[in-house]
Amino acid sequence: CDLSCAQRFSGPSVWRELLDGPLVPEGGEEGAAALSAARAADRLVDRRGRPVVPALTSLAASGERVLVLVADVARRRPLLSRDVLSPHLGRCGLYVQAACAARVAEAAAGPDVVMAGIDLVLSRPELAATFAHVVLVDPPLTQAQFGRLAAAAPAAWLHAAWGAPEAAFAERVAAAEFDLDGAMRRAWRALSAGSGRFDDPLEQELLGGDPFLHSYSATGAALRALRDSGLLVSEAGGYHLERPQSKVDVTRTDTYEAWHTLFLTNDFLRTCLTARL
Repeated sequence: CDLSCAQRFSGPSVWRELLDGPLVPEGGEEGAAALSAARAADRLVDRRGRPVVPALTSLAASGERVLVLVADVARRRPLLSRDVLSPHLGRCGLYVQAACAARVAEAAAGPDVVMAGIDLVLSRPELAATFAHVVLVDPPLTQAQFGRLAAAAPAAWLHAAWGAPEAAFAERVAAAEFDLDGAMRRAWRALSAGSGRFDDPLEQELLGGDPFLHSYSATGAALRALRDSGLLVSEAGGYHLERPQSKVDVTRTDTYEAWHTLFLTNDFLRTCLTARL
C-alpha cells in the first residue's frame, strides 16, 4: 500500500476517484435501526478484549466468507498474510482499500477472507453485503460509523473484536490520516506548488512522502472541501487556486460537515471498550 502498488488507481483514474468518486454518504437513520436489528437477532457478537488472531483463524476455517475491517489496511496487512491465512487452511484472501477500490466487485464476489478499510465500506457499502461475518478488528470512530457498518451487512454476524491496543491504534490512525484540517493544509501546499494540472507529480505530493500511502478518503475529502469553498477551481485539463482577501470558512462546506460527523466526532472511540454494543 504505497505509491509503487500496481493494484491502485493510476493516471486519470486517480483524479476521478479523488474528485468525483464515492466519498461520504448522505445522512440517515438507517444505522441506528440496523444496530437495533442486529441486537434483536443476536447477530452482534462481543469479542472485545479477547485475542484477535484465534478468532479470525476460527472464522476463516469455518468455510463461511469473512470481511475483516480495520482502521488502516496498509499497516494491518500482516494480520492476515502472516498470522491468519496459513497455507493449511486452504482459504484465499484479498486486501482492498480506497486506493484500489476498483477491486471492490472482485472482493465482494470471490475471496474467502477480505481485509478492507472501514472508510472504504462507508463509501462503498455494497462490499459488505455478501459476507457471512464482518469482524471489526479496530473500533469505529463514531456511533454513526458503527451504525452504517451494521447497515451495510444487514444479514451478517457483526463481531466487535477490538481491545485496548486496537483502540489506541484506531486513535493514532485517526489523528494521522483522518484529520481533515491537516489533509487540507497538505493538499493546499501541494496544489500551490503544482503546475496547475492534475498530473503524476501532484499525485505523488498528495499521496506519497511516507512509507504508506496517505488516505485516499481524507485526501479526496480535502480536495472537495477546498473545491466546495471556492478555493480550488477545477477547469478543463487542470485547476487554479483562488486566494480571496477575506477569510473563507471551509468548515461550513457540506463535505467538511459530513466528514466531521463520520470521522472527527470520535464519540464512539472514547467509550468503545466499555460501551454497550
